[in-house]
Amino acid sequence: MMIVFSVLISYFLMSDSSFQLWMKLIISLLIFVVYGGLIILLIYITCRRNIKRSPVLNEILIFTLNADKIELKGDSINVTQTWKYIIKLIEREKYFLLMPSARTFHYLPKSGFESPEDITRFKNLVKEKGVKTVYH
Repeated sequence: MMIVFSVLISYFLMSDSSFQLWMKLIISLLIFVVYGGLIILLIYITCRRNIKRSPVLNEILIFTLNADKIELKGDSINVTQTWKYIIKLIEREKYFLLMPSARTFHYLPKSGFESPEDITRFKNLVKEKGVKTVYH
């Protein structure tokens, strides 16, 4: 589809048609706006539909973090992972991202911890396990 729009724009800009330059620019801009707007709208609609279909994204997940493993439990999911597969912890103001790979992460909101002492214990556990920590 992008190739078709590029060819149309090239045709309007390069041809010796009766269109004046300002008309060619308006047509080109219109094609880009319509194409760009449709793509953004279609991505948004697809994402909303996928979020509604995925039970994991619509349920409350409980993380259990201890010295041996990380457990994630929910109504439709039960995952256990050991610390040796965690490559990085990213700390932000309101949450942590625990990353088992460069493309996946576990989102841990700081509000989900019971107390500030639990957050400190979690940070110490991560240090103890040798996980690289990044603060943003």
